[in-house]
Formats: sequence, C-alpha cells, structure tokens
Amino acid sequence: MAALTSVEGASAVFRGGVVSYATPLKQQLLNVDTKLISREGVIHSEVAEQMAEGARTITTFHGTPTTWGISTTGVAGPEPQDGKPVGMVFIGIASADGSQAWGPFSFPGTRDRIREATVIEALARLRETLVARSLA
Repeated sequence: MAALTSVEGASAVFRGGVVSYATPLKQQLLNVDTKLISREGVIHSEVAEQMAEGARTITTFHGTPTTWGISTTGVAGPEPQDGKPVGMVFIGIASADGSQAWGPFSFPGTRDRIREATVIEALARLRETLVARSLA
C-alpha cells in the first residue's frame, strides 16, 4: 500500500487496504476459508486468491465495487513459517471477472529485500493483467 500511495494523486484511485499479518484477521476481515488455512497454512496460492477477493469486498462502499484487489502472502523471515522457507511468496489479484494467484516465488535476500521483491512482482503482475485486459 505504501508503494501505491507514494505516487502523487494516488488518492484519486486508491481506496485502502488491509494488512492482515495475523491469521484470524485473514479469516475475519478478508473471509479466507478457515478449513483451507487449517489444511494448507496461510502461505498458499488459494489463500492469496481469497485475500485479493476479500480486499475487493472490504474496500467496496456506497454501492461501488472496488475494481482490483491485490494480495501477498509469504515468509519474509528471518525464520521459516508453517514449514515454508524464507522467501516463499504467493500473489493474488482479483477483479469482477475472477481471481488468480501466482507463485510460489522464491525471493532471496534479507527481509527488506524479500518485501521489496514482492511489491515489484505484485505490481508487475497487475500491469500484465491490465495490459491483457486492454488487449482482449
């Protein structure tokens, strides 16, 4: 969210978002399936998809749906989580046409480097999605 809102004029198109580090917030705020999390953990492609869908839902207001939801879920370190290695990341993007996830990515480096690579990749995937949509 910080990367998106660092651009002047972002408030004209950016509604907001959710940072849901805690698993219960993924379930309660973003409506990620509890059984999915129990079965797969939070670092999973389907979790990324459901998080992106939840982001669209939670930022919809005044009867106007949010156009795009973007999510990331992964391990930035310093320790593995749920048996997933440091650097493993999934990215989700949702629109009215449906949702999709990419990954697992394996980003090397420090916690900051993994987070930076995740943002760059998420924005690249959104750009690809927008370009493909404009060509359709």
